[in-house]
Amino acid sequence: MPRRKFTSLIRLIVLVVGVAFITWWRTSLQFKEERDLDQHLSNEEFQSMLYNSSSWDERAERVKAAFLHAYGGYESAAFGSDELLPLSEEGSNSYNGWGVSIVDSLDTMILMGLEPQYTRALRHVERMKMNQSDIDVPVFETSIRYLGGLLGAYTLTSEKVFLEKADELGRILLPAFNTPYGIPYFWVNPVQNTTKLGPKGRESLFSELATFQPEFKTLAKLTGRQEYLKPIARVRKLLKEHQGSNGLWPTRWDLQDGVPTNKELACGGTSDSAYEYLLKTWLSDPTEVEFRDMYIRAANGLISNMMYLSPNRNLVYVTDLPNGIFPSYKLEHLSCSLPGILAHGVKTLGSALTAREQKLHMWAAQGIATTCWTIAADQVTGLSPDEIVFSRPRGPAKENVDGKQGLWIDAVQKWEKRNGRGWLGNSGQGSALPPGLAGSPPTQLANERDYWLRKPGYELRPETIESLYFVWKATGEEKWREKGWDICNALDAHTKTPFAYSTIRRVDILPIRWMDVMPSWFLAETLKYCFLIASDADLAPADKYLLNTEAHFLPRFSS
Repeated sequence: MPRRKFTSLIRLIVLVVGVAFITWWRTSLQFKEERDLDQHLSNEEFQSMLYNSSSWDERAERVKAAFLHAYGGYESAAFGSDELLPLSEEGSNSYNGWGVSIVDSLDTMILMGLEPQYTRALRHVERMKMNQSDIDVPVFETSIRYLGGLLGAYTLTSEKVFLEKADELGRILLPAFNTPYGIPYFWVNPVQNTTKLGPKGRESLFSELATFQPEFKTLAKLTGRQEYLKPIARVRKLLKEHQGSNGLWPTRWDLQDGVPTNKELACGGTSDSAYEYLLKTWLSDPTEVEFRDMYIRAANGLISNMMYLSPNRNLVYVTDLPNGIFPSYKLEHLSCSLPGILAHGVKTLGSALTAREQKLHMWAAQGIATTCWTIAADQVTGLSPDEIVFSRPRGPAKENVDGKQGLWIDAVQKWEKRNGRGWLGNSGQGSALPPGLAGSPPTQLANERDYWLRKPGYELRPETIESLYFVWKATGEEKWREKGWDICNALDAHTKTPFAYSTIRRVDILPIRWMDVMPSWFLAETLKYCFLIASDADLAPADKYLLNTEAHFLPRFSS
């Protein structure tokens, strides 16, 4: 090889090696900085720091993109089926086979301005032949998802077909209420016009007997059909007759005899929407003052009898009373809807609440909302487990003869006696805030918590996000909005699959294990509340709309 060519080759090799070394050095330095940062911030916190640096408009666009990813997967692999199996990439039918994910999503896509998806969904609704379905239809789920979804779409668009289909469905459901006391049958067959008892026989859950009133009230107002008002009148009478002296109702009822069959009190899955609909029936129609008054008594009862403080971190939570007296110390994710209901009640009821009730209800809302957010923040994923159990209050068990040890209301009254200052929690530190409202720093160390995970999965549920939205709207305090966004961000980070979104097996372990389920409520509720949180515009003004228990828009009538 000539000497000149050899020298050029040597120079080229030196240049390449030099560039490679500089690139390696810079990458190593960057990696070290990121690694050093990760010693102080978890991966989720680091992602959140970057994600939260964006504007609210950008965040709203990211929620919209999440919906398009989820619904796009459904449209491509399961359109017309009820729900998508996001790992199997196929559809499943558990809710009548009418396409519940489509109907449940209607007002979400309308809210987001997704015209192509809305147009295809509208065509599907036009082709629905519900009254020709020779199947057993579950009354509760059909009312909140399908009927609520159709009425929500009509409320936002005035598109005639939505009201026509809602009226068709309402008439399908009406025979279910032909029972001695108006407690609906579990099943109704649209073709046979027959009804059936459910898996519990004659027993109905409290939520099943009193979660239809705003939808039926809306149908009656919009169609002029007075037959939709009869079931509301009957449930009003039943609830008035059986509201306990503590303002509450048991969880199970005999359909034929119209009486409770147990003493359990709860505000989770067996009862949550029934308490919610006391307020929302009045919001639907301000002449329903009896529902309003029952709500106020019930809210006072829940606060006085079912809210407890955890023994170490002073987290305030709501639990059930299996025998009507002693608490289980269990907190369901579903119960995290209560702070939203209480906050919305304070915002909308005005002078119907006393000054004392306004303060107490808002304190309760803020306290439980803080706890529900903290439980999510405690997890490595930033997502809430479906169910936890708190440690029992401190003190000898023999002194807890009436189950009242650890009641939040007792701690509040002690705090108030000190003129609202210097309350000493179990930490021994004073607080100018009512008990439980100061919160506790999140921790991923199990021995620093005072609860254990009974059901560690996350079902793509909306309840904590929903409540943080309503507390934000009631208080105007931006911190609640940010807390809601924390969870929306974690949800996107951990439940997003290549095809859509999925429930996860455990919130406390990485890597994530997906469960191949994407419930329709994720599209109807969870992403809708994330979008409402991220939107600067007030898209659901409280004086104009109410949101049903599936987050569907219903109008507030003036009379």
